[in-house]
Amino acid sequence: MKDKITLRIGGVPEHFNLPWQLALEQDVFSTLNIQVSWTYFAGGTGVMTEALQEGDLDVALMLTEGFVSAFHRGLKAKIVKVYTKTPLTWGIYGGYEDTPRITSNHNRKYAISRKGSGSHLMAKIHAKQLGFHPSDDQYVEVANLNNAIQSLKNRETDYFYWEKYTSIPSVKKGYLCFLDTFHAPWCGFVAVANSNAIDQKSESIQKVLQLMNDRCEAFMSEKENIFRVSNRFEISTAAATEWFNTTAYQNNFEIKKSELEAIHDALNLEAPSNYSNMLGENIILVE
Repeated sequence: MKDKITLRIGGVPEHFNLPWQLALEQDVFSTLNIQVSWTYFAGGTGVMTEALQEGDLDVALMLTEGFVSAFHRGLKAKIVKVYTKTPLTWGIYGGYEDTPRITSNHNRKYAISRKGSGSHLMAKIHAKQLGFHPSDDQYVEVANLNNAIQSLKNRETDYFYWEKYTSIPSVKKGYLCFLDTFHAPWCGFVAVANSNAIDQKSESIQKVLQLMNDRCEAFMSEKENIFRVSNRFEISTAAATEWFNTTAYQNNFEIKKSELEAIHDALNLEAPSNYSNMLGENIILVE
């Protein structure tokens, strides 16, 4: 028997990746003769971008807009699958009850995990939609959720964008003040592989992603998983049910050209004449 190939895969410590955690707990990848090494990245897409760039990670489940931004900054990687086809629901938070809603610039500061992260890009995209453009010094890097909470509490920053359902426990405890939600009009997460992994482990990557297609579909069809999400991520069954009702995993290897174009427009980036350099050979680009 051939030696097992090891795939180093990472994602955020959120409910979206519970199917992977359950698959690891149940040792399903051994049937493929593949060793999956999983790492949670609390710092999100920005940290995973660095890990991909440094060769410390083969595949990252990262925000779609985060990948597009990183690609244009020189990241040598490609999308090998759309992971969640539904948009991510972002919560907008302040640190105190009298935090005003975001309506204009007013020189307020945004806590972000790091430059190029989802918390950074969502703040920029939302500001653009509202008709203003915060300067670079209005974005303050705080690395993670806990540091963001402290920054808001100390009034060093005013706003913070983070995935809504992951933030619920912090809102319940009074650490964050919920202000509003924001949706970007494109798929939430994509699986991204760096160039070396694509060159050396492409077949194994494809096998694992195909297996997870079936696992994710089964995960969403089992009602007991609502309670798993509720228990593991400290949210109510009502909130977990809402998340299930608004989230869908992609069960094929297609990606919509219109969504990639929308991301480029939102980030003020020039869209390529074709997307072949951004997409793995297994990806089908559809209108």
